[in-house]
Amino acid sequence: MIDWFKGLNMVAKLGVVLTALALVAIAVATINHFIDVAFQSAEKTGAANVRAIVAEKGMSNVKYANEAAAEVRSDPVVRHTDCVRDSRTPENC
Repeated sequence: MIDWFKGLNMVAKLGVVLTALALVAIAVATINHFIDVAFQSAEKTGAANVRAIVAEKGMSNVKYANEAAAEVRSDPVVRHTDCVRDSRTPENC
């Protein structure tokens, strides 16, 4: 292989070297592209998972808030205490 390369004239050697460099550059660009695509896919998946977790937490907070509101509506002592605490005119409670 080296004897073959040594036997070429200078223009042919330059052509072989430039072709080899072009192939290496194409390989590096292709690998870089696939790595970028993999990272973007992983980031999208991670962001979707975080959004799902946050939405689930928000829904559980709404559920607990609704349960607390139902408890306040059903218990007259808690309802009166809440009214006195929040009212501008506590005597109306």
